Amino acid sequence: MLFAIHRGGGAGPLQNTLEGIERAILAGADVVEVDVHFSSEGIPVLHHDRWINGKNIYDYTFKELKRAGLNSLEEALDKFNVTFYVDLKEEPTERFIEIIEGHNVIIGSFNGLVLKDLKERGFRTSIILSTVVPPEQVDLLARSVDADFVNLGWEHHMPKNYLELLKKIKTPIISWTENNEPVFRSLMDVVDILMTDRIDLLKKYASDRKEQKLS
Repeated sequence: MLFAIHRGGGAGPLQNTLEGIERAILAGADVVEVDVHFSSEGIPVLHHDRWINGKNIYDYTFKELKRAGLNSLEEALDKFNVTFYVDLKEEPTERFIEIIEGHNVIIGSFNGLVLKDLKERGFRTSIILSTVVPPEQVDLLARSVDADFVNLGWEHHMPKNYLELLKKIKTPIISWTENNEPVFRSLMDVVDILMTDRIDLLKKYASDRKEQKLS
């Protein structure tokens, strides 16, 4: 099981920044989830929302976005030796494809057709599901687009029998995103990548894992 941080550094002002990513890696993150949008030239930048100052990100040039304080995906990939989970908010540009080539990435999207195309290009992919569905349907959806992972966003409506349901899913599971400590702890035995916004949770359990390996 791997630990992941959400929004490229967790909740707060450092999300989707190089500083936030560095903090998360130092806290023990194996995987860093980042959110990607595209400049007017098709350059992928790190930012959660589609809008800045009332304008769509693709209405800005990359230089303008840099002046606004945004980092590029390429900067993050080149700077840090960690697995990146790229939450692809839109259809990928060719520049995006060029940038991620050769890097350790998992690409997540709600759009199965986009994922199928990226999988055929040789990238690891993850289908994002935001509602609770039967385990067999989860596996069917993942197989239909040949996804390597399924990213389950069940945290806001976790069913009482969630552990039983998760154990029946055959596709490797990424959780999205658990900040409740008791539930976070329970998921450690049933998911493959456990994601949180909370640096404190990440640091605590990554440290515990390190101590267990040393003992």
